[in-house]
Amino acid sequence: MFLVNVGTNKQRPSRRITEIDPRDGAAVVGPNGVGKTTTLRLTPLFYGHLPSQIIQIGHGQKSMPRFTLPTPESAIVFEYQRGPSEAHDLRLAVLRARRDNPDALEYRLFESGFRREIFVDENGTFLDDEGSKAAATNIGVGFSMKLDASEYRSIILNLQANTKQAHKLRQIAREYSFAPRAMPNLDRLVGSVVKEHVSFADLIQVAVGMVNEETSASSDSERNKLLLKQTKTEITDWIKNRRACEDANKVAPIVEDLESTIDRCYREDDDIRLLSAEVSALLDNKREALADVTSCQETAATQRQREHESEQNIQATMTAAFEQAQSNRRTAELAHNDQAALKARFDKEEVAGWAKKQESVQALQAERAGILQQRQVYSAEADLIEDEIRAAREEIEATREADLETLNQEADENRERRAAQLESLNDQKSASLEAARGRHAEQTAVNQEKLVETRLALERANIESERVEGPDEARALVRDLRDQIDEIKDALVGAREVVVTRNQESAAARERFTLLDQEVAFVHEQIGGIESEIDHLERSLKPEDGTLLAAIRREPQENWEHFAKVVDPKHLTRTDLNPTFGGGSDPTSAFGLQGAIDWAATSVPTIPDLETPANQRSS
Repeated sequence: MFLVNVGTNKQRPSRRITEIDPRDGAAVVGPNGVGKTTTLRLTPLFYGHLPSQIIQIGHGQKSMPRFTLPTPESAIVFEYQRGPSEAHDLRLAVLRARRDNPDALEYRLFESGFRREIFVDENGTFLDDEGSKAAATNIGVGFSMKLDASEYRSIILNLQANTKQAHKLRQIAREYSFAPRAMPNLDRLVGSVVKEHVSFADLIQVAVGMVNEETSASSDSERNKLLLKQTKTEITDWIKNRRACEDANKVAPIVEDLESTIDRCYREDDDIRLLSAEVSALLDNKREALADVTSCQETAATQRQREHESEQNIQATMTAAFEQAQSNRRTAELAHNDQAALKARFDKEEVAGWAKKQESVQALQAERAGILQQRQVYSAEADLIEDEIRAAREEIEATREADLETLNQEADENRERRAAQLESLNDQKSASLEAARGRHAEQTAVNQEKLVETRLALERANIESERVEGPDEARALVRDLRDQIDEIKDALVGAREVVVTRNQESAAARERFTLLDQEVAFVHEQIGGIESEIDHLERSLKPEDGTLLAAIRREPQENWEHFAKVVDPKHLTRTDLNPTFGGGSDPTSAFGLQGAIDWAATSVPTIPDLETPANQRSS
């Protein structure tokens, strides 16, 4: 199908030829309102279907011919092949709007395939029906007479016409019909495809016509009657079944949606069941884990309560022993003071009656031995107090280690800032050196060039001054040359001053760079100190394998949190102790740790220190 200069939605001809080849399928695409549906509705016109039967006129809508074919040069051209030979069986059906009635169509058939020169002249002007006839005559293409709708339908569908020109139309049909046999219902079938509302009466009429042809009905009265073998009940049932099929076809999309929805619900139900099983398994695992954790927590709480009660009992016992020792010490001091006062009184008094008192010497010696024993007990108590002081000192050192860790973080931040500052200073130094060197080199080159020019000019002036002795003009020239020499000398002095200034600037820049180097060296020195402190802290945080501190860090906290208060820090970095945990109550071990240390001589911490919360202790 070819659309020659047809109308557009902008109410003007298109001024082009558009080809649509429906063989093997064709896709007519575009935005809304460009004419896709109108183009599809043009197809039944080829089979003789009337435009008024496709689109109803009214409601402000133009007829199809008036809208599609706005000018006499507009045409709808159908190219068809009525036989096996493409060279001899190609024909053209050209549809144009009538000049006397633009709402109706006129038809003309051409005995060739589509040729552009039949519709467009050499100047690109579109031709009307008369112009197309002349162009076809010039190129030797035959054509039919102008046809109306009924004549064209009888020719293209190879039907018997009931007019005066029936014989002539039959002759034309032999050359231009679409098929060798009659097809009386083809235009209705094709038209029903593109109509907005399909008329079931048309389909019934088509079916009746086909049955009449099969039954060879001769008279018009017989053709209008359809004899059926079925009874009225069977026909009624058939109509009911047909209506039921129509209803079923209408709800088929809904049923498909429901089936897809049901399938999706089944799939989602299966997914939910799987997820429910997984969640149930995870919930059981979480419950078992919670039960284990709760049991461990209860066991730990019970053990902690027992240990707390044991510690309280030990504390009460040791507190009572300490009070008893204090009381004994005070009693012994009072007895010692009494004995000292007695001795002083004996020294002041006469020795009369001394012999009688010698009988109590042994008792006094025994009493003195008891006092010495009490003094040893008091010394042991003093050692315990010193141990408590040592434990407090170690706790302070642990706090200091935490502070050192904070300082370590601050040192890292300072190191990064110093590195950034150092990089910026280096960049500034390099840029300043390069700029100063460039300026110095440029100025030196300029000064050298000026100096050479000055020397050459001075030599030429001296030579000229020695040679010139004569006319006034020569002497004036000499004066001018001397003035030029003076100017050159002044320029040379200025250049030397610039050189001196540049040298001073270079010296100042070197001095600034020296200060920058000193600052950089000082920063490097500070960074070295910070790095040494960081290394010391890292060695403390990551001790060497084989040391006592490494062995303590590998053990759980409950094994060493009390031991950390009694060990001397100097033993932490030793590698010759071979420390191991698991000594139990062995006197050669302390809180389960064994090693080459005399633990028996090491004091245990006091009870108040053991009550310090674990989160405040430090190893």
